[in-house]
Amino acid sequence: MSGFRQFTINWRIVFLIGCCWGVVACSTTPPHGRASATAVLPPKSPILRASPGKATQAPVPAVPARTGTATPGAPVQPSPPVLPHYAQPVPVALQDGHQLPVVNQLLQRADVYARIRRYDLETHVLEQALRLAPQSPWVYERWAILRTAEHRYASAVNMAHRGLLFARTAECRRRLWRIMALDYRELQRPADAAWAEAMQRKMQAQP
Repeated sequence: MSGFRQFTINWRIVFLIGCCWGVVACSTTPPHGRASATAVLPPKSPILRASPGKATQAPVPAVPARTGTATPGAPVQPSPPVLPHYAQPVPVALQDGHQLPVVNQLLQRADVYARIRRYDLETHVLEQALRLAPQSPWVYERWAILRTAEHRYASAVNMAHRGLLFARTAECRRRLWRIMALDYRELQRPADAAWAEAMQRKMQAQP
């Protein structure tokens, strides 16, 4: 019985010694597989601290100076917009046949046929002139005179209106307004006739 008690006491002593060695080992050596790392903190951003009674102002980024000779304090004039090359205004040349001798020859032939009252031949000649010069105010003027001679007054007014779209001189406009005034009188439209006569006088006053 005493031997069994002695064995129990010895076992307890060995167990206590083993626990002490384990505690010492844990306190001195890190556990296997655990890496001791030092935490890397981000750099601290500067903090603006306001002193008592003073307002803090955030730093303003520097603006590059403009080049030029602008006067300080003078208002800046906006530059005009630059139009693309396809949007630039281009002078339009009318297809009035003023550079085609054949057009003048056809108009002279139309005058000859008008004197002898061959309106069918005059119509044929003016059709040729209109195909060569579709924007000629003189061709439309001859058409208006022809329609007036044929007592087709509404068509004459229409032709005179078309001629006004392409007329560039005051003299040409004056003749066209005169034809329109005569045709409006024949159409029993006195108000339109008075208006056309007023425009005729206005064109006559222009140089």
